Amino acid sequence: MQAALRSFLIHHQLSALAPATPEELTAAALQLNELAVRDGGDSYFTMVCGILDCRDQSAWLLRAGHPFPLILDGDAAIELDDGGPPIGLLPSISHPVNRVDLSGGRRLLLYSDGIPDCADQSGQHLGQAGLQALAVANGHKPLGEFVASLERHLVSNYRGARGFEDDLSLLAIECTRLNGER
Repeated sequence: MQAALRSFLIHHQLSALAPATPEELTAAALQLNELAVRDGGDSYFTMVCGILDCRDQSAWLLRAGHPFPLILDGDAAIELDDGGPPIGLLPSISHPVNRVDLSGGRRLLLYSDGIPDCADQSGQHLGQAGLQALAVANGHKPLGEFVASLERHLVSNYRGARGFEDDLSLLAIECTRLNGER
């Protein structure tokens, strides 16, 4: 419950800051970091946040301690490993913001650590390599079907006897053209 309330508060704070440029995104993360450091205790958190521009078919991403986003490009899954430590862990940390090209049918995949950490009946974890292979194997499918296929695979193979041990969150983004326009 505390994590859910904290997540709501962070979302509210970030929404109030309303970053619209990469520079504003950096400033917002710095402000959130200073608030979390000031609160002390276990108030650090991981996040990926960004600005999506489907007209330009790009995104600006800031990663703070969160699992590496993936770019699916044809038969390749590329890890975006730039970023910094979790928000609130260290004072005065500035996180880099990176432009991600989403043209040509590329997909951006953001997910929680619960996905690579899920284990099958024998205790074998999916892992980062397993997630990448799963994403590439299903990457040819339309976006909704792609997400549904990943979910079915996780539920069928990694749910374990007691269910999932952690929360699973997944966001897949693809910029497409409608009626010849971006």
